Amino acid sequence: MILLVLVGHADPPKLLWKLIYGFHMPFFFLLSGYLFDAEKYGHMRFWPYCKKRFVSYMIPYFIYAFCNLLLNIPLEVRRGIVGRALLESTAKHIFWIFYAIGDIKKTPNCTPLWFLPCLFLCCLLFYGLQHIPKESLRWAVCAVFFGISYWLSAAHVPQLPWHVDTALFGTVLMQIGFTAKRLRFPQRVPLPYLIAAVAAAIGFFCIVRNRPIDLNSMTLQNAALTLVGAVCVNASVFLLFYKLYRGKLLAWFGRNTMPIFAFNYAANAYLRWLWEILFPNAALSWWLLAILDVPCLCGVILTVRAVRRRLPTHRGSKR
Repeated sequence: MILLVLVGHADPPKLLWKLIYGFHMPFFFLLSGYLFDAEKYGHMRFWPYCKKRFVSYMIPYFIYAFCNLLLNIPLEVRRGIVGRALLESTAKHIFWIFYAIGDIKKTPNCTPLWFLPCLFLCCLLFYGLQHIPKESLRWAVCAVFFGISYWLSAAHVPQLPWHVDTALFGTVLMQIGFTAKRLRFPQRVPLPYLIAAVAAAIGFFCIVRNRPIDLNSMTLQNAALTLVGAVCVNASVFLLFYKLYRGKLLAWFGRNTMPIFAFNYAANAYLRWLWEILFPNAALSWWLLAILDVPCLCGVILTVRAVRRRLPTHRGSKR
């Protein structure tokens, strides 16, 4: 899924973009619910849980966002933005970083990081959801969340701080993922390949029938098709990879999704700049950009890991 993020951010053809965006970001919300440890966090008080999630998501968000702000300065100078104009532009970017808006003109290079503040809010909402005693009431609250998110999308409300609107929809997806784990999906699914094929067919039919969606801009279009399409395609992904894949390479990318989210746009910008210098008369195709992203971001991941190992808190940890 994180590799599909690279493809989606490389400006692929419209149909491919539509198919990818129909399920790849919902997957990360579903997975977050699937991986929620009820025994570990179910009895934790709210403020310690809030602090833990803030450290996990928001501290990296601000670190990565301000690193991208520095990386953006040479790009703006290249475009002729210098002096006072550069200071004003940077100040505006700082404001929008704290707002956590997902707009490349307002949060340059770090647009994909919108997911982290949104996921932080999702975790808080999901925590509250798990403390509702009755299962039926939880799903009733999810229905309310879904209805509010659909109304906000249909009303074209401007993006809210920290993507509160998307967090409502994301919490519903987290609840679906959490329920799937409780039902021991995909372990207990009979005829997994047949079910995966049927789920994929239904899911992609819904995505194609729907208009293009984008959770970043909270564009749900037909919300029912959006939800069914995303859940069905991702169910088929869970089934197929559970049955077929045992390799370590994709797992390594999966453990390092945060640096990829953080530096994907910066990598694209600098790769395009380098391409213009080396091949001024040739256009950089989307598929080549996506391929070049992989080794570039592998280098970023290794650099981030090396820096983290040098931090006192990391050296002193049991890990």
